[in-house]
Amino acid sequence: MISCRTLGPLQVTVDGARAPKKLMWRRNIALLLYLARAPARRCTRDHAIGLFWADKDDGAAHQSLREATSTLRRYLGDDLRTPEDQLELATGAVELDTEQFDGAGRELQGPAPRPSSEVSSPRASKCPRHRRSRTGCSSSGDTGIAA
Repeated sequence: MISCRTLGPLQVTVDGARAPKKLMWRRNIALLLYLARAPARRCTRDHAIGLFWADKDDGAAHQSLREATSTLRRYLGDDLRTPEDQLELATGAVELDTEQFDGAGRELQGPAPRPSSEVSSPRASKCPRHRRSRTGCSSSGDTGIAA
């Protein structure tokens, strides 16, 4: 398993040991991290080329992507799939501190807020003077709401 600490200085380990230098090459690790955070952990080859090798001509960009995927596959094995024109990372192939951080944030938030239609508004509350819904009260008296 590859573990990445990206909050703070980048630290990457492969099966608990320091990551090999070739994996840590800037575009190799950038591609790995991008796939790990991408929706459904996948992107098209053309999208990856546009992100990481836009400065190269088409042939050189495709060759660079092949080299990067070959390097990643050396450490990910079958967890990196390349069906048709896609690059796809298996769930659980990479452990990210950002996912742990996101999970902790969700736990701290508690249950999801109620939809706004369920939240009572001041106008829907009872009129203190007539003990009925404010929306039906035409009292000119104090409504209990500060202007």
